Amino acid sequence: MNLQMLLFKAFAIMDVVLRHRFWPFSQFMFIASSIPLFLFLSGYFYKNSDEQEPLRFIVKKFKRLVLLYFAYNAVYALITYFIYADSGTLLGQLPTWRNFFIQPFIDGQQYSLSAPMWFIPFFFTVQIFYMLTSKLIRKFTDREYAHLLVFAVIGLGSVYLRNLTPEPDKLPFACLGLRILFGMFFISLGHCFRQKFEKHNIYQLKLLVLAIGVRAVIFLNFKTPCYTFANADFDNLSSLFYSVIDIYFLLYLAKFLGGFMKPDNFMYKIGNNTFHIMANHMLIFYIFDSALISLTGQDPAVSSTTVWKYSWTAYLIMGVVIPTYMGMSFKYLRKKLETTFAERFPGVLSACDKLAEYKLKLF
Repeated sequence: MNLQMLLFKAFAIMDVVLRHRFWPFSQFMFIASSIPLFLFLSGYFYKNSDEQEPLRFIVKKFKRLVLLYFAYNAVYALITYFIYADSGTLLGQLPTWRNFFIQPFIDGQQYSLSAPMWFIPFFFTVQIFYMLTSKLIRKFTDREYAHLLVFAVIGLGSVYLRNLTPEPDKLPFACLGLRILFGMFFISLGHCFRQKFEKHNIYQLKLLVLAIGVRAVIFLNFKTPCYTFANADFDNLSSLFYSVIDIYFLLYLAKFLGGFMKPDNFMYKIGNNTFHIMANHMLIFYIFDSALISLTGQDPAVSSTTVWKYSWTAYLIMGVVIPTYMGMSFKYLRKKLETTFAERFPGVLSACDKLAEYKLKLF
């Protein structure tokens, strides 16, 4: 991954962590929603060649996203159960077969300590739908601008459908369907950006000023710049326009700051470990909350308390830094295990690879 996009990812995940601690300046938060940023990135790295082998694409995404998600899900299911058994405090739902295997692909909100991971099954699902839809569109045209136009219409259509569905979270699969329709536009935008827009000099101060000005005009008309993607809370067009401008702003910021940062800067390590940060920062918050309550007697999650006013920076630092090192440690251990396994059982891995290749060809 190029350094600009790693920095872009780092800013995006830091925005996620800040949102989950309700920092003091949240009413001035520039980013309308973090989710389109990650969808844009997936589109940026999307390859048209993936459409030639859809099953291989699905398997690759499943291995990269869903398997790790369920590994974390199992850990948080156990943590949720043991906290409930020990203290009687239920953080979300008690683990069941349904909320472990099925609910993640509907809303993914079953365990409070891993609630931000709802995004992972959705991220997997929306990429599959985008690939299949793009493959269908490509039967009629290969033009990238035409693809973007079709997905823009689909995105606009999702806003219209959202207005016809005032409470989508009360209807089965309504939230998921609306998220997919709205989200595919940002994947398409990322793909078109790499194929077309990136070739031009788009990082100009006058364009940045124009983008911020347009955003200010939208704000004066629609007020709140934030919307909740998880609840399909995009019921007017400002949600779409806000997010497009926010993407440009972070691209500009990453491009500008990247010129001053060396490749070994810690920010790039953050960008390389966004999955682990998303999965674990709420657990870090929970542990820190418990420690502060024990020490001060105040709940740091309540904005009227003194401890809340002065602890948000610590939450940001710990919620980002500790999971980053966790991710780096996991990757090191996995690489070590793979190396050891390959040395001791050299024929097993190659046999597994051949079997997987055979199954793909069979399908």
